[in-house]
Amino acid sequence: MPNGNEPAARDTPVPPATARRSGLSHHWAWAGVTAFATLCVLTGFLAYQCSPANQAGRLADASASGMAKLVAAIKQDNVVQTFEEHLESIRADTQGRLLVAEVKSNEDFSDTDSDLLGTTTSEIRVPVTYDYYVALNEPWAFQINTSPGGAVTCAVLAPNLKSLPTPGIDTSHMEIKSENGWLRWDKNDVTANLLHTLTPKASARAVQRLPEFFPQAREGVEKFVKNWILQEYQIPPGAPVFIKVTFRNEPPEAPNSQPELTPPPPSQ
Repeated sequence: MPNGNEPAARDTPVPPATARRSGLSHHWAWAGVTAFATLCVLTGFLAYQCSPANQAGRLADASASGMAKLVAAIKQDNVVQTFEEHLESIRADTQGRLLVAEVKSNEDFSDTDSDLLGTTTSEIRVPVTYDYYVALNEPWAFQINTSPGGAVTCAVLAPNLKSLPTPGIDTSHMEIKSENGWLRWDKNDVTANLLHTLTPKASARAVQRLPEFFPQAREGVEKFVKNWILQEYQIPPGAPVFIKVTFRNEPPEAPNSQPELTPPPPSQ
C-alpha cells in the first residue's frame, strides 16, 4: 500500500507479443526485397557482360585495334624490322635455328659384301626422326598487303630449309636381318660395319628426303609468323590474317612457287 507521501505507481502498458512480431516481420520483409533487387541487378550485369553479343563486341574492338596497329606499322614499313628484332631476341635460346618440321619414319638400310665365296647381306630397319629448320641469321623477305575489308595477307620468303646434321635413331626398336654367303661366315662383321655407318647414312637420307617435307615445314613457319603477328599487335586469334610461306631452296616446280616480293618504296 503506498503511503501518503508517495504518488501511486502508474501501470505501464506492455505491447502485445503479436505487435513485436509484426514489426520484426516488416523489417525482414524490406531486407529481403532489397537483397532480391540487388541480386537481380547483379545477375543482369553479369548476364550482359558474359553475353555472346557483348563478348563478340569486345573481340571486334580488340581485333580492330590490333589490325589498325598492324596497318599503321605496314605503312611505316617497320614490320620487317620488328620481326628481325624478335628473331634476334630468340636466337640465343634456339641456337640460331627455328625448328619447323619433325618427321618420324621407319627406315631400311642395307649393306652387302661379295667375293668368289658368295655374298653376305645385312639389313636394318629402325625408326628415325628427322628435324628440319631454317637459320634465324639468314635473310627473310616480307610483302604485306591489306584489303579494303581489313584482311591482312603476308607473303614470306623464308631462308633455305635444312636438316639437322644428326637425325635421331631409336636403336631400342631396331630390327636386324643378316645372311651369310654360300661359303662365308662373316654376317656379323657386315652387320657391325652397317651399324657403324648408320648415322651418316641416316644424315644423307635426311637431305635426300628434304623435298618431301616442304609442306610440313611451310606450316611450321606459317604458324610461327602468324603467332608473332597476333602477339606483337595484340590481334585476337580469329582475325583475318593469312600467311603464305615459300623457302628460298624450293624447286621451281613446287606447287607453292616463290612469290615475287617487290622492295618497299623509298621513304620520302
